Amino acid sequence: MAGTREPAAGWWEQRWLEYIWIEAVGWEPPETRLRSARRARAQVTLVRGRVTAEVEVGSSGRTATATLKVKPLTEREWRRVLDAVAADAEVSHRLLSGNPGPELEEALQSVGVELFPQSAGGYPLRCTCRERLDCRHALVLAVQTADLLTGNPFLWLQVLGRDRAEVLAALRARLADRPDATPGKRGKTPAGAQPAEPPLALELFWATAVDPQIIAVTPGHSAAPDALLRRLGPLPLARPAAQVTIPVEKELVRGDTAWQLWDQEDQPVEELLRRYVVEIARGAAALAAGEQPSEHTEAPLPGKPVPVGARLAVEVAEVARREPAPVAIERLLQACPTAAALPGPQARRAFADSVADLPPEIIGLAGRYVCERTAFLSALVFRHVISFGEWRAGALQAGADWERVLALGGVRPPYRVQVGGQVCTVPDLAAPEPSGPWRSGGLFDLLEPEVGDELQLAVADPGDPLLVATLHRRDQRSVTAPLETDRAAAWSLFDYMQDNALAHLSEGDAVAVLAGEGYYRPGRIPDAVWLLTAMGEGLYSQGGTRWLTRSHWRAWEPRFGRLFYSGNWRDRGSLMRWFEINLTDRGADSEQAEAALACVGLWCEYWPGEQDRPGHSAPLAAFLDFLWNLAPLATSKYGWPAELVPEVLGHWFAFLGERNPAMRAAYREHLAACGLTAAYARRLHTLPGERGGGALAWRLEGYRWMGSDCYFT
Repeated sequence: MAGTREPAAGWWEQRWLEYIWIEAVGWEPPETRLRSARRARAQVTLVRGRVTAEVEVGSSGRTATATLKVKPLTEREWRRVLDAVAADAEVSHRLLSGNPGPELEEALQSVGVELFPQSAGGYPLRCTCRERLDCRHALVLAVQTADLLTGNPFLWLQVLGRDRAEVLAALRARLADRPDATPGKRGKTPAGAQPAEPPLALELFWATAVDPQIIAVTPGHSAAPDALLRRLGPLPLARPAAQVTIPVEKELVRGDTAWQLWDQEDQPVEELLRRYVVEIARGAAALAAGEQPSEHTEAPLPGKPVPVGARLAVEVAEVARREPAPVAIERLLQACPTAAALPGPQARRAFADSVADLPPEIIGLAGRYVCERTAFLSALVFRHVISFGEWRAGALQAGADWERVLALGGVRPPYRVQVGGQVCTVPDLAAPEPSGPWRSGGLFDLLEPEVGDELQLAVADPGDPLLVATLHRRDQRSVTAPLETDRAAAWSLFDYMQDNALAHLSEGDAVAVLAGEGYYRPGRIPDAVWLLTAMGEGLYSQGGTRWLTRSHWRAWEPRFGRLFYSGNWRDRGSLMRWFEINLTDRGADSEQAEAALACVGLWCEYWPGEQDRPGHSAPLAAFLDFLWNLAPLATSKYGWPAELVPEVLGHWFAFLGERNPAMRAAYREHLAACGLTAAYARRLHTLPGERGGGALAWRLEGYRWMGSDCYFT
């Protein structure tokens, strides 16, 4: 092996992760999931032929165990490996010094042995959670084992079959049999020649071939405790300063009586210093040997004591002011001296206490991130799709993501919003104005948005917050564009819930996590948190507050209560015949009447309640789901005239109102939705093919049009 080189910093971590991604996991996860795995509470064990990680699951005390099985080297392979290492001075020197690197892998490969052997077949990594893909416990094993190998590479040799003591003993035995082999040197000493005595230099301490582990260090008393002063020689003091006057206790005896008196004596400074040094050295040796207990006591410091949280808040604020983006707690605990000096759990508690003492210009996010207020507000961008309810009310829904994120940055209503060349002031959303807070501000009057249009709000001036509103019409938008960002945002929330062992996460905390992870920025603008892709069945509303749970994270679909309705509409057949006569009176031919009856029949199957009686009418949310999400698919499947569905259903609700005037108020919103023919045509135009992608994005777009107030009803 020609040349001498230092192993690259972090080589073991990099090489191990390359091996584990390819050989065991099969894919490389994103950095957010790796950070989550590093923070997990786990016990990692490396023994012969196996690496095991016992990972805590939530706060229930349960654990999941991930296991990686590796075939150890045979005795014959170990002999070849040790012979190859002993034959190379650089490899043997690095191994003896406890710092092996890539040269060790090259030495093994030279004799046909792999440092990271490939599996003979099957899947080498198993977990008790039985999840083949996306197993979080396997990622914990991977990243936390990488940290262990970086600190002690001999752990991997132990997995391969030999522990550190066995490897070093076998290597020293081989080097002892070779008089020409001197670890750490290249070349040989000519026969008959005496090796030159190297000059004594401090640098040789780091180049010694002696394994530091075999050097026994035992504290004890020195025969010359003042040896350091002797080595330094006389102090360079002027003659007048060479003497010092100190108080000395003396005993005065007169007859049978003794008195203790204090007198002053002049003593040499060197003698006084020698006495102090000797006493300190003897005391230190006694403490190290356990012969004397410590007499140290905490002396009260002058002034008022400063709590750890308040002191840490000053350091956290300094770090936050230097960063243009939110800083995570993991980095803060390393960058702040006070936190770095504390144990992990105590440092996290101190950080939680410091949030209350942060200056006003520094904000905390979700208990994990901090950021300077102006930097946080800079470049914030939000996307908001106009829903049916907002279009009808002429006002945006309160409690949207953008409103919550701005509140985190200290921006509260009234808002200054620029639309084109005009600036309007939007009053408080919580004000009890029946006409709607945005209508009075003029935003809807200026933009005239429709259902499905996208409103983008950007913070233009973080110092004196000014929002710039831009409207993108529904036919100018791509429903699949935000899909990848939504997936990444969903994983960020999932990882946060795993790390904090939370059973649920409120909507306010969810947007705080996304803001701390750097979302709501150009190129990373997530949708409403309740529509994020792969959120799964862990969505629910309770007490007026919406929550996320981590129980299931699959494709989520609201049910709108239709599965909980029980009853039988006995007069449905008779009413359908009267509706057919009504269609004929309106001029519909037999083919049109047949298609209309089939469409209404499908709607009645979706909502089987007695739709002509008060209290049994279908909720608006259920009808919007049918109109925008199910009817386009059904018409495409059965070949009905899709563009006529809103018109047919509008006739149906008008017919029910004519039969029973009490039903007119119940179906007022339904009729308004049937009048959105242009919006329905857009839904038909963007309908994905049977084999095409974007089906999930298309369905989520229908939920956006409905609004969270509808699909959580």
